[in-house]
Amino acid sequence: MIRIPLLLLALAAALAGCARDASAARCDLESSRAVAFSSAEADDVVEARALGAACGAAVAVYVVRSHEGVPIYAWAAPFHPTFGDSFAPRAEGALSRQEMQAFLDRWAAPASAATGAAPAWRDAIVTPFDRETYEDIRARNAPMLCFLSSVARETCVYWESGVAAAGVLVERDAPGAPAAEQQFLPGQKARE
Repeated sequence: MIRIPLLLLALAAALAGCARDASAARCDLESSRAVAFSSAEADDVVEARALGAACGAAVAVYVVRSHEGVPIYAWAAPFHPTFGDSFAPRAEGALSRQEMQAFLDRWAAPASAATGAAPAWRDAIVTPFDRETYEDIRARNAPMLCFLSSVARETCVYWESGVAAAGVLVERDAPGAPAAEQQFLPGQKARE
Protein backbone atom coordinates (compact mmCIF):
# COMPACT_ATOMS: atom_id res chain seq x y z
CA MET A 1 0.00 0.00 0.00
CA ILE A 2 2.83 2.41 0.73
CA ARG A 3 4.27 1.92 -2.77
CA ILE A 4 1.23 3.38 -4.55
CA PRO A 5 1.36 6.77 -2.73
CA LEU A 6 5.14 6.94 -3.34
CA LEU A 7 4.60 6.12 -7.01
CA LEU A 8 1.92 8.82 -7.28
CA LEU A 9 4.20 11.33 -5.56
CA ALA A 10 7.06 10.51 -7.94
CA LEU A 11 4.71 10.79 -10.93
CA ALA A 12 3.41 14.17 -9.73
CA ALA A 13 6.98 15.46 -9.28
CA ALA A 14 7.92 14.28 -12.78
CA LEU A 15 4.87 15.97 -14.31
CA ALA A 16 5.62 19.19 -12.46
CA GLY A 17 9.15 19.12 -13.88
CA CYS A 18 7.76 18.65 -17.40
CA ALA A 19 5.41 21.59 -16.93
CA ARG A 20 8.31 23.80 -15.81
CA ASP A 21 10.39 22.72 -18.83
CA ALA A 22 7.49 23.46 -21.20
CA SER A 23 6.91 26.93 -19.74
CA ALA A 24 10.64 27.70 -19.89
CA ALA A 25 10.64 26.94 -23.64
CA ARG A 26 7.75 29.33 -24.31
CA CYS A 27 8.49 32.65 -25.94
CA ASP A 28 6.39 34.89 -23.68
CA LEU A 29 8.62 37.95 -23.48
CA GLU A 30 8.06 41.68 -22.99
CA SER A 31 9.86 44.98 -23.14
CA SER A 32 8.43 48.35 -22.19
CA ARG A 33 9.48 51.95 -22.38
CA ALA A 34 8.10 55.23 -21.04
CA VAL A 35 7.05 57.76 -23.67
CA ALA A 36 5.39 61.17 -23.60
CA PHE A 37 2.49 60.68 -26.00
CA SER A 38 -0.87 61.80 -24.62
CA SER A 39 0.80 64.98 -23.35
CA ALA A 40 4.31 66.36 -23.01
CA GLU A 41 4.28 65.60 -19.28
CA ALA A 42 2.64 62.16 -19.49
CA ASP A 43 4.41 58.97 -18.46
CA ASP A 44 2.68 56.79 -21.04
CA VAL A 45 4.14 53.33 -21.72
CA VAL A 46 4.84 51.34 -24.88
CA GLU A 47 4.76 47.56 -24.39
CA ALA A 48 6.23 45.23 -27.03
CA ARG A 49 5.43 41.56 -26.46
CA ALA A 50 6.03 38.15 -27.96
CA LEU A 51 3.54 35.44 -27.06
CA GLY A 52 3.93 31.87 -28.23
CA ALA A 53 4.91 28.28 -27.64
CA ALA A 54 8.26 29.07 -29.29
CA CYS A 55 9.88 32.21 -30.72
CA GLY A 56 9.39 30.82 -34.24
CA ALA A 57 5.64 30.59 -33.58
CA ALA A 58 5.04 33.78 -31.62
CA VAL A 59 2.52 36.58 -32.01
CA ALA A 60 3.72 40.19 -31.87
CA VAL A 61 1.70 42.54 -29.66
CA TYR A 62 2.31 46.30 -29.49
CA VAL A 63 0.37 48.32 -26.90
CA VAL A 64 0.48 51.99 -25.92
CA ARG A 65 -0.92 52.61 -22.43
CA SER A 66 -1.79 55.95 -20.88
CA HIS A 67 -0.01 57.07 -17.74
CA GLU A 68 -3.04 55.60 -15.91
CA GLY A 69 -2.39 52.14 -17.40
CA VAL A 70 -5.35 52.25 -19.80
CA PRO A 71 -4.63 50.85 -23.30
CA ILE A 72 -5.01 53.68 -25.82
CA TYR A 73 -3.70 51.79 -28.88
CA ALA A 74 -3.00 48.13 -29.67
CA TRP A 75 -1.66 46.22 -32.68
CA ALA A 76 -1.03 42.48 -33.13
CA ALA A 77 0.20 40.13 -35.87
CA PRO A 78 2.15 36.88 -36.18
CA PHE A 79 5.91 37.56 -36.18
CA HIS A 80 6.26 35.36 -39.24
CA PRO A 81 5.52 36.33 -41.99
CA THR A 82 4.97 39.94 -40.78
CA PHE A 83 8.63 40.49 -39.90
CA GLY A 84 10.07 38.03 -42.40
CA ASP A 85 12.03 34.81 -42.41
CA SER A 86 14.14 35.75 -39.38
CA PHE A 87 11.05 34.83 -37.33
CA ALA A 88 10.10 31.69 -39.29
CA PRO A 89 9.53 28.44 -37.43
CA ARG A 90 12.40 26.07 -38.20
CA ALA A 91 14.30 23.31 -36.47
CA GLU A 92 17.84 24.52 -37.10
CA GLY A 93 18.91 28.05 -36.29
CA ALA A 94 15.60 28.87 -34.64
CA LEU A 95 15.26 32.34 -33.20
CA SER A 96 16.46 32.29 -29.59
CA ARG A 97 14.73 33.90 -26.65
CA GLN A 98 17.73 36.27 -26.35
CA GLU A 99 17.38 37.38 -29.99
CA MET A 100 13.65 37.89 -29.53
CA GLN A 101 14.23 39.90 -26.34
CA ALA A 102 16.78 42.10 -28.14
CA PHE A 103 14.23 42.70 -30.92
CA LEU A 104 11.52 43.60 -28.38
CA ASP A 105 13.87 46.00 -26.57
CA ARG A 106 14.49 47.89 -29.83
CA TRP A 107 10.86 47.64 -30.98
CA ALA A 108 9.56 49.18 -27.74
CA ALA A 109 11.30 52.46 -28.65
CA PRO A 110 9.05 54.11 -31.26
CA ALA A 111 10.05 57.20 -33.18
CA SER A 112 8.32 60.23 -31.67
CA ALA A 113 7.27 63.16 -33.83
CA ALA A 114 4.32 65.40 -34.49
CA THR A 115 1.72 64.77 -37.17
CA GLY A 116 3.15 67.68 -39.16
CA ALA A 117 6.10 65.38 -39.92
CA ALA A 118 3.81 62.84 -41.63
CA PRO A 119 4.20 62.66 -45.41
CA ALA A 120 2.23 65.10 -47.52
CA TRP A 121 -0.92 63.76 -49.16
CA ARG A 122 -0.59 61.81 -52.37
CA ASP A 123 -3.03 59.42 -54.01
CA ALA A 124 -1.03 56.31 -53.07
CA ILE A 125 -0.77 57.16 -49.37
CA VAL A 126 -1.98 54.42 -46.99
CA THR A 127 -4.28 56.09 -44.49
CA PRO A 128 -7.81 55.48 -43.20
CA PHE A 129 -8.71 59.12 -43.96
CA ASP A 130 -9.76 61.17 -46.94
CA ARG A 131 -7.44 63.97 -48.03
CA GLU A 132 -9.21 66.75 -46.12
CA THR A 133 -9.22 64.87 -42.79
CA TYR A 134 -5.63 63.68 -43.24
CA GLU A 135 -4.36 67.20 -43.93
CA ASP A 136 -6.37 68.54 -40.98
CA ILE A 137 -4.69 66.04 -38.63
CA ARG A 138 -1.26 66.92 -40.05
CA ALA A 139 -1.97 70.64 -39.53
CA ARG A 140 -2.86 70.08 -35.85
CA ASN A 141 0.70 68.91 -35.18
CA ALA A 142 -0.58 66.35 -32.66
CA PRO A 143 1.80 63.88 -30.98
CA MET A 144 2.67 60.89 -33.18
CA LEU A 145 4.50 57.60 -32.58
CA CYS A 146 5.82 55.44 -35.44
CA PHE A 147 6.77 51.79 -34.95
CA LEU A 148 7.96 49.02 -37.25
CA SER A 149 4.92 47.00 -38.38
CA SER A 150 6.54 44.71 -40.96
CA VAL A 151 9.95 44.11 -42.51
CA ALA A 152 10.40 47.61 -43.91
CA ARG A 153 7.11 49.28 -43.05
CA GLU A 154 6.04 51.42 -40.14
CA THR A 155 2.71 52.45 -38.73
CA CYS A 156 2.29 55.94 -37.32
CA VAL A 157 -0.39 56.58 -34.70
CA TYR A 158 -1.45 59.98 -33.46
CA TRP A 159 -3.00 61.23 -30.23
CA GLU A 160 -6.49 62.68 -30.57
CA SER A 161 -6.90 64.69 -27.36
CA GLY A 162 -10.56 65.52 -28.04
CA VAL A 163 -11.55 61.86 -27.63
CA ALA A 164 -8.57 60.77 -25.48
CA ALA A 165 -7.58 58.01 -27.89
CA ALA A 166 -4.94 57.12 -30.43
CA GLY A 167 -5.52 56.10 -34.02
CA VAL A 168 -3.59 55.15 -37.13
CA LEU A 169 -2.65 58.15 -39.25
CA VAL A 170 -0.47 56.56 -41.92
CA GLU A 171 1.45 53.45 -42.88
CA ARG A 172 4.64 54.11 -44.78
CA ASP A 173 7.98 52.70 -45.79
CA ALA A 174 10.30 52.80 -42.82
CA PRO A 175 12.82 55.62 -43.27
CA GLY A 176 16.00 54.04 -44.63
CA ALA A 177 14.21 50.68 -45.04
CA PRO A 178 17.33 48.52 -45.49
CA ALA A 179 18.87 50.17 -42.42
CA ALA A 180 15.65 49.54 -40.50
CA GLU A 181 15.88 45.85 -41.38
CA GLN A 182 19.48 45.70 -40.15
CA GLN A 183 18.66 47.56 -36.96
CA PHE A 184 15.54 45.63 -36.01
CA LEU A 185 15.50 42.16 -37.44
CA PRO A 186 17.64 39.33 -36.09
CA GLY A 187 19.87 37.54 -38.56
CA GLN A 188 20.04 40.42 -41.04
CA LYS A 189 23.52 41.01 -42.44
CA ALA A 190 24.83 44.48 -43.14
CA ARG A 191 24.57 45.35 -46.82
CA GLU A 192 27.61 46.61 -48.64
